[in-house]
This record gives sequence, structure tokens and C-alpha cells, in this order.
Amino acid sequence: MKKVNFKALKVKATLKGDTTIVDGAESFADILYAHGAGIAAHALALKIYNSEGAVELTADEASLVEKAANDFCTPRFIDAIMEQLKSE
Repeated sequence: MKKVNFKALKVKATLKGDTTIVDGAESFADILYAHGAGIAAHALALKIYNSEGAVELTADEASLVEKAANDFCTPRFIDAIMEQLKSE
């Protein structure tokens, strides 16, 4: 299983590599809720929204996260999410 801590995303502030820690749980859950399709996206949105830390993701959930990030997030948030997805 993959894990992503949406409450502590290490986001690059600049291309040079300066980083900041951002709580993106609510905003990413809102993306899934607004743009996801089906009950799986709905359940995942609630799972992320109600999380207290790292969220364990099934392969299907990780795919939903990757697709939503690539479709609706800024590059710095895509990088932060993908970094956590590939580190597990």
C-alpha cells in the first residue's frame, strides 16, 4: 500500500528547491469531491478529509490520487504528492 500525508505535503516554494510544509488535505479532498467520478472518489475524498496524518492508499486509490493531482493541481503540488507516492 502507498501512503500520502496530505496534511504535511513538502511543497517546493521555488524551482531552486526551497520547500515549505503545507496542509493540503481539505483542498485535495475538495478536488476529488468536485471532479472525481463515482463512489470510490467520494469515499477517498472523505478518507483524506477526515485524515489525521498519512493515508494508506490501495493501488486503485493511488491511481485516483495521481490522476486528480495531474489533472487539477499546480506542478508544485503534483511533485509533492508524487514524491510521497513513490517513496512508499
